[in-house]
Amino acid sequence: MNVYRRFLLLLLVVLLVIWGFIISDKAFQTNFLGKRYRGIVTAIDSSYARTIEYDYSYQIIYPDSGRMDTAVVVTRARKRFFEPGSEIVFVRKNATAQLPFRVVDYAFFVLLLAGSVIVVYLLMKGSIFLFACLFFTPLQNNAQNSKRITNAIKDLYKQVKFTDQAIEYRANIQVGASSFEFYVNDVLVEYYFGNANGTFNTSAPVNNAILKSGKQKWKLILYAAYLDGKQEKDLSPNLLVDINIEGLKETPDRKGVRPVGTPAQLITLPNKEQGTGGKPLAVYEGTFEATVPYELLGWTNSEPLAKEDEKKLLQEVLAANQHYLDLFKNKDINGIREMVYKKEQETQQANFDNREGSMENDAAYTGVLDLPGAEFLPIEHYKLKIFGDGRLVALVRADFPHIDEPVVRIRYTKNGKRKIRALYGVFHKPAGSGRLEMIR
Repeated sequence: MNVYRRFLLLLLVVLLVIWGFIISDKAFQTNFLGKRYRGIVTAIDSSYARTIEYDYSYQIIYPDSGRMDTAVVVTRARKRFFEPGSEIVFVRKNATAQLPFRVVDYAFFVLLLAGSVIVVYLLMKGSIFLFACLFFTPLQNNAQNSKRITNAIKDLYKQVKFTDQAIEYRANIQVGASSFEFYVNDVLVEYYFGNANGTFNTSAPVNNAILKSGKQKWKLILYAAYLDGKQEKDLSPNLLVDINIEGLKETPDRKGVRPVGTPAQLITLPNKEQGTGGKPLAVYEGTFEATVPYELLGWTNSEPLAKEDEKKLLQEVLAANQHYLDLFKNKDINGIREMVYKKEQETQQANFDNREGSMENDAAYTGVLDLPGAEFLPIEHYKLKIFGDGRLVALVRADFPHIDEPVVRIRYTKNGKRKIRALYGVFHKPAGSGRLEMIR
């Protein structure tokens, strides 16, 4: 069924539902549509008389006698009151009533039809929930929801558990004469694709890639180095790698951190057993143990993305990133908070954030709205990246020297210089949802 037939079918269904409501209320039918209908003679006791409040006056003609009576329409939605002694007559079985059709009735019918078209459009776009929120949610609830969204990220520290057992795992990485990607549980933790003019050193947090205690997988992919913007054909014979994982806990006075146990040495290069000469890339894998008090769902049960149509998935991920960028462009902070909520809920637990940490996380988003001279750059030079055992997806840059960098970028001015703020987004499809949701 093509989109036009589907549209017409949905429109017909909506109109039939509305018509059902109309014909179920004869007073409304007569009042609004001006149609003829048959009914039972009804009278209202004068004890109900208060004030005159007529909707319409019209004549009822009785075919048997030719007698004419004046009648009014009493709607079912609210009570109507009349002067004492007024004759209130409704249409009886052998009588017909004709109510003039006014201009306002035509206008209302047009609005009803237009509303039906809008409802059908929203149904087709999957936005009927938004439609319902806009038109049927009480204002008080809207205000409460707005307040909840406003405080959502800042209040997440209240959900954080096991703060007395907090531990932070970090990957201490040293790589020279090579580009690389380093993964924990198939989640990209660190990378470098700039000119290999020296040794890259960093200490990268990895808790966000650890969902629960036990054996954790790691993977290192070494790529031929870039020199003066051009990639070499093979890995350098001068390649240097040293990576270990260490656990850190706060000192009792909370003024510093102390190591927990001995760091786990993952890989050291060069060595005699693992030669790399003459290869365009090299992959090294292994495991290490981590003990954390929490257990996160993350993407454990998410839909496998590697099996999906790649072109279709690319368009979905591109749309999700464009939406994310547009939220910042439109300064829609509540929309931003809603989009990142699940991500923040898990990462704040993984990082054992306190109140100050939650505030800083929220400020990381709100601060973007106040960047001086902000220029929202187009999403370009991208590639689709599927990882997390095939259940995570991201859109990253594919051009040197920005390989693997986020595609959502904002250029701004600081101290007279133009800088770039990049916003990373990793998506998954929760089991059975069929839609992308930011998770990291």
